[in-house]
Amino acid sequence: MEVLSDLYPKQFQYLKNVCLNSNQPNSIIISGSDYNLIRKIALNYAELLTSPNKYQDIDSILNVLNGENIDISPYIHIVEKIFLEDKKRFKKKIYRDDISLIHSTFKTKEDNFNNRVCIIDSLDDLAVDATNSLLKIIEEPNISTYFILLSHKKDNILPTIKSRSHCINFDRYNFNIFRKIFKNEHGDIYGDDLINYLYKLSKGSMEFTDKFISSNLKDLDDHFKKILVNSNLIKHNTADHYVDFIVRNKFTNEEIINFFNYCQLKINYEIQNNPKVKRKTIISMLDSYQYIDYIKNMYSVYNLKLEACLISLFSRLKNV
Repeated sequence: MEVLSDLYPKQFQYLKNVCLNSNQPNSIIISGSDYNLIRKIALNYAELLTSPNKYQDIDSILNVLNGENIDISPYIHIVEKIFLEDKKRFKKKIYRDDISLIHSTFKTKEDNFNNRVCIIDSLDDLAVDATNSLLKIIEEPNISTYFILLSHKKDNILPTIKSRSHCINFDRYNFNIFRKIFKNEHGDIYGDDLINYLYKLSKGSMEFTDKFISSNLKDLDDHFKKILVNSNLIKHNTADHYVDFIVRNKFTNEEIINFFNYCQLKINYEIQNNPKVKRKTIISMLDSYQYIDYIKNMYSVYNLKLEACLISLFSRLKNV
């Protein structure tokens, strides 16, 4: 089975050289569409930064970069959207107060000569006031402090942050690598037609593909295609059937969000690959694509019930 350094040789060569160099950049942006991939790489790179004396040769550095980081060093501080227990939802954004915690973490003097690393997960979630606070910190970093900034939309990174950071992007896999990884993980029980379809549907995302398989989304894929192309097939109880499917398969909150991501990807796939889709239907699909962003936000941030989200989605698909 191929390791990450084989799949991304240029990116890992850069990280390896950075780790061997005593003058590491204080801020680095790691971008890519696969959340699990870039977070894993960020944690592994942070481990190397916090223990520079422990990993000093190429083999040990590559082992860490390719490995599974189970224990997070106490010298690594992660800033991400906070889950509000009382409201049972995540904060809408990362705000200035969340960024201010970095000051208290990094103001203390070096302990046992350890570097300190802050991971921002992610730049896409920063509120305006948080972005301004982060800029000030990056411009004047403390000694032995480093920032790893994650982004899932590299084109949306502010030039002011980009100009103060080294950037490294982890693109999607090409089809041959995608197929090889899929076969390694899922064996030969799925044919090449499905693999090719999932590559196009997911735009090469193995993270989404794995969730598609584990969540049994294949079971409703054909039906969702039909109602996208012909909204007359959407009935008063269509949302109930989808709720039953999600409940029966015991979807987690993360899998429910992935279901909404699937809906958007399916819309995009049909527009690009189905010549039978009429222009009026395409306009309706595009409107629904944007509306799903609103639904995801209402579900994940404001804790709107799943039933209400799905009723709203299918109503939109039928009536736009």
